[in-house]
Amino acid sequence: MSLSGDAGWLALRALVAAPGRSLALSAALGIAFGMPALTLSAAARAQQALQHRARETPVVIGAPGDTFDLAFAAMHFRPGGTRPLPWATLEQLAAPGVLLAPMHVVHTADGAPVVGTAPEYFEARSLVAERGRLPAVVGEAVAGASAARVRGLQVGHTLRSDLEALHDLSGEAPLTLTITGILEHTGTSDDNALFTDVRTAWALDGRLHGHGSLRADETLPGTTRAHAYGSGAVLPADTRPDALGAFHLHGGLAEQPLTAIVAFPKAPRDRDLLLDRIASADGIRAVRPDRVVSELLAIGHRVRDGLLVFLGLVGTATLALVALCLDLSRRLRAEETALLRRLGAHPMLVPRMHAIESATLIGLGLAFAALMTAAADTALAQAMTP
Repeated sequence: MSLSGDAGWLALRALVAAPGRSLALSAALGIAFGMPALTLSAAARAQQALQHRARETPVVIGAPGDTFDLAFAAMHFRPGGTRPLPWATLEQLAAPGVLLAPMHVVHTADGAPVVGTAPEYFEARSLVAERGRLPAVVGEAVAGASAARVRGLQVGHTLRSDLEALHDLSGEAPLTLTITGILEHTGTSDDNALFTDVRTAWALDGRLHGHGSLRADETLPGTTRAHAYGSGAVLPADTRPDALGAFHLHGGLAEQPLTAIVAFPKAPRDRDLLLDRIASADGIRAVRPDRVVSELLAIGHRVRDGLLVFLGLVGTATLALVALCLDLSRRLRAEETALLRRLGAHPMLVPRMHAIESATLIGLGLAFAALMTAAADTALAQAMTP
């Protein structure tokens, strides 16, 4: 057998003789090598997802307030955190060359955000129903592909909206949503939401509701039959076709709230004209999601760079500890190596044996790092893909 073969066989026997030590050192090296790679991979995947959605959302219009809340409410349907915008703003900004899609994102149903919008949103996003149809009247909803799959929704199923506060007896009762369609898979946040007509979102607010008759055991003593009616803000909202005629809007249409308006200009000139009109108007503002995401990513890059420095220091310390363990192992085996020399072994046998042992541990560590990174990246991709 050659010198390298002998050294390799002895190194392998040494590693097998202490399996716990070998596995522990390989795992330590794998974590030291894999964490920086995983950090870079996760940052790149998050950046790609954020930038892709931002590029598909040219301009978001809303009331003055937090920029990030407004942008993420429009892009990823995060309820809350934004001031309402009156419907009159939509009519005020309407112009040729710009497609305006109203959005009202406040409520949820079985944990999924309920997005009140208009046909313009489906047109601008190229959203089509894979099964069924888009919502047409109050109480109808179309489910994103993932929202339907997770909840087992099919066309014709019904879903109750979530209560905002169980202790608030004066609040709006749950609204029954009828699933009229399932959207095609898009790989975006649209897959996780339920889309309704904006009037349905106002019904969830209690601004649009009907009145139903109360049973005798639900009325107060002394109440006459002529007054035995309840507000839709107290009774469970019934959205059957025969009950929709009793629904009415409290307040004028112009003052009804919107979370945001997503503008889809047809050309850069139309976008610039829209931004100029918004800059000269009071009480509204325009947000460019691509710039918002760029600012967010700039912060994320600084965090990532700091984390990489920290992981580099941890990795260096890990490598030093592994080297210390290997040196200690060599010292403990000094009598064995001395015996090999006395038996006439080649002078380079022992150094090469130690080198092969170290290289094998590093190779196992790299393999462990590759497996860990691949598994974590796959899990991250599944978590980030609707």
